[in-house]
Formats: sequence, C-alpha cells, structure tokens
Amino acid sequence: MVWEQFLVLVQSCGAGSGCYWPLRLAQGLVDAPIPTEAMDELRPPGLRIAEAALLRHFALQLFQPEQVSLPISLTQRLWVLGMRPGRSGYGEARPWNKNETFLPTEEDAEQPRLGLSKVGHHFTSVPHYLRYGWRVLWGKRSGQ
Repeated sequence: MVWEQFLVLVQSCGAGSGCYWPLRLAQGLVDAPIPTEAMDELRPPGLRIAEAALLRHFALQLFQPEQVSLPISLTQRLWVLGMRPGRSGYGEARPWNKNETFLPTEEDAEQPRLGLSKVGHHFTSVPHYLRYGWRVLWGKRSGQ
C-alpha cells in the first residue's frame, strides 16, 4: 500500500479517526505492518492516555459482544472518547443518529426500565461492570 496516498485520501475525506481504529485493531491483534508515521497521522487528537483501554474495549465489542453488556449511554460515550468527533471534524454526527443498528431494540423501547427498576438493574450489574472495567483498564480478568 502506498501510505502517503492513503493518508492524503483519508484526510481529504475527514476520515482520520474513522480509519485509525480498524488499523489500530489490526496492528494490535495480528501485528499488521502499519507505519508508525501513518498511525501518528491518523490518531485522533488527545488520545494517548486512554488508547490502550479503548483498544481493549473495541476488541471486546468486536470479538466477545456477549461480554460487553454495558449501558447504551456508556457505550456511546466510549465511542465519542475514541473517535473524538469534535476534534476530528465530525461535528455532531454520531452513528446512532443515522443507523438503526445503534439504537435500542424494539423490546428495549417498549419496556424501558424506569426509576427503581433501572437502579436495581444497574445495581445487580455492578459485578459485571467491575469485571469488564478491570479487563479494559488492565488487560486481564480480575484475579489473574
């Protein structure tokens, strides 16, 4: 691949952070040979501190989605943190505003949890959230 041409095309389309994560996953998971300069050019601004945790989160979403049962609002916030849409030139565009894949299911919409039911659900999910957070932040299951 001619990386210089790729970078010019990506930047002209404003798709830098959108291309960064698939390439970063390929680099991290299968050691894809992607030039450091290309990754530096595509990396969303201000990402370095959270990059490793976001990489683990996105990989878990991709390969073990059944273990990523998080509140929709948290999943959306993690996407915003990784993509940096405001700093990357996307403005207010979000996938869940345009694509039904990212919206709650009909079942969720018909029977939303409210009040104490919602609090109770999140309270009983705390152990799952803590295990997931441990995996994302430290890259291993708790107790390992």
